[in-house]
Amino acid sequence: MASYLDFEGVYDNTKRYMVLNWSPESFTQHFGQEASYNDTNVIVTRPAYDLTIGAGEMRELGQFEAYTVTKHLVNREIMRSALEEKDIKTRERIEMSMGNKDVRKPFEDKTIQEIRPGEETPFMTDLRDKIRAEEIEKMKNENKDVKPVTKPVAVKASTEFAGV
Repeated sequence: MASYLDFEGVYDNTKRYMVLNWSPESFTQHFGQEASYNDTNVIVTRPAYDLTIGAGEMRELGQFEAYTVTKHLVNREIMRSALEEKDIKTRERIEMSMGNKDVRKPFEDKTIQEIRPGEETPFMTDLRDKIRAEEIEKMKNENKDVKPVTKPVAVKASTEFAGV
């Protein structure tokens, strides 16, 4: 499988990524145990675990987990779109495109985004948009009974602070 996320070298898990599960169902990725070796035996440094991201959920992950989840989520969704296709030739074309970096790129781009220091995370941007929409809706509902002033209203002059 070819991907823009193909990686050679050592993963840098100090880099953080936001991964969005944009699919209609939750996604579970299994990660095997991580082990290190010394002269006489194997030392398990991290046991095997499953990582589940719910439908529509956004999660912050390290580079290795983010790349792995993104690749497998994109594979699943490309295969899903192929299975929904009725025409056999179109289905085969979609299945064959899984190995094409340019076809995968739009799927990968909407799934993963790097978090850079000094920039707002996609999660925070999304949260701000939701809060803004809720506040606007609340203001609309609160102001339904308020009628605009159609003619000027006289204001009495106050002498309360005249001596100051």
